[in-house]
Amino acid sequence: MATLGKQIEARREQLGLTQAQLALRANWSQSRLSRAENDRAIPPHSVIVKLDEILNANGALIALQREATEERQRGRRAQRAAGPRHRSEELSATDRRNLITTAAGIVFGASIPQQVLSRLADIKARDAIAQVTRSDVDNFEATTALLADLDHKQGGGPTRTLLVGHLEWADKLAEGSCLPGVRARLQIAQANAYDLAAWATADAGHFDLARRLFLKAVGIAKDSEDSGILAHVATGWARMEIQAGDPKNALDLVRLARAGVDDLPQTAVAMLHTVSAMAHARIPDAEKCQRHLGLAEQTFRAPTRDDPMWLAYFTAAKMTGDAGTALYDLTYTTGRTRPALVGQLETAIRTYAPERVRSKAIAASRLATVLYRTKEPEQAGASAKLAAQLSSGVRSAWLLAALDEMIEAASAYPHDETVSSLTHTLARPRRMR
Repeated sequence: MATLGKQIEARREQLGLTQAQLALRANWSQSRLSRAENDRAIPPHSVIVKLDEILNANGALIALQREATEERQRGRRAQRAAGPRHRSEELSATDRRNLITTAAGIVFGASIPQQVLSRLADIKARDAIAQVTRSDVDNFEATTALLADLDHKQGGGPTRTLLVGHLEWADKLAEGSCLPGVRARLQIAQANAYDLAAWATADAGHFDLARRLFLKAVGIAKDSEDSGILAHVATGWARMEIQAGDPKNALDLVRLARAGVDDLPQTAVAMLHTVSAMAHARIPDAEKCQRHLGLAEQTFRAPTRDDPMWLAYFTAAKMTGDAGTALYDLTYTTGRTRPALVGQLETAIRTYAPERVRSKAIAASRLATVLYRTKEPEQAGASAKLAAQLSSGVRSAWLLAALDEMIEAASAYPHDETVSSLTHTLARPRRMR
């Protein structure tokens, strides 16, 4: 007899419905329906009743859902009875002894046997999660926050590697069963993690891969039905497109983010205006850039504990730094120095939290670049030294580009002692890969 998932799929196709159409009629998400049709999840009773009615199953789907639920429960009981590990995974005494002998051989010069390497490749495939709790989501959010801190301190180079395992854990959590409220929180947390991974990947210089991760984050955010996290992901993607040199794509993404603007906190609206200003600075359109910066300043309020966790990053220092970025780009796309530029960059350097190493280093290198280009090398020296000091140990494509611009601007003063020292220090290989 066909499984519950295959029955749903077959009946849907008989009626000529797409997954998206059926999900809409059943008031369910397409991603969950896809998992159900692939027998990776069991629809809750309220949903299976709707599906049974829509697909004219006359109670057949309800019966199959009951059987699948009972089978899952029997499996869980058997797993608990087997203890923390499956019996089939236990090694015999002989096998354990052989592993120790193999380890001894490696210590004394032998290579790792191929069969051991193949077993190591399968290790990550053995985890499975039955029931996801609020504590699971709390722990996942806390880990994402730790990885975000690491990204600020060390850049996307090292962080993206750690995020790969974190995203795998997110996907495993998404496959488990949980209450609707927990599911909604999990989807927001999952979208936020994919957004962070996309940004770290872009910061490591992998733009196309970052775009695929951003697309995944948009899909999860859409399923969550939370306009705020969707706006956050879309603006994160827009920031990357600006850095990658495609401000028109960025403005399209800002428009996508504005789809739920009526429901967004003031801080998020200010974030949208700031990213719009950054895009218009690259086009360039000075009037629109300045207008959006003004609107961002009028709208902004500092994030509070009541705001969603994804909004915590957009502090007053972050907005100041972004405004400085917009004015910096506008200066060099229009050829006209912006009076507020130096003050914005100085304020950003002063107010960025200590853990915002990459952001502070970028602001310092840009300030030094501006001062070198306006023929103020003595004032530029202090900022250039700070940028060099902060950049040590940070693997970031964005920071690398800012430092290269600074070195180029400083090269106009080859006999300056500070410039000579910085050029020697920063000219060492700093490639991401």
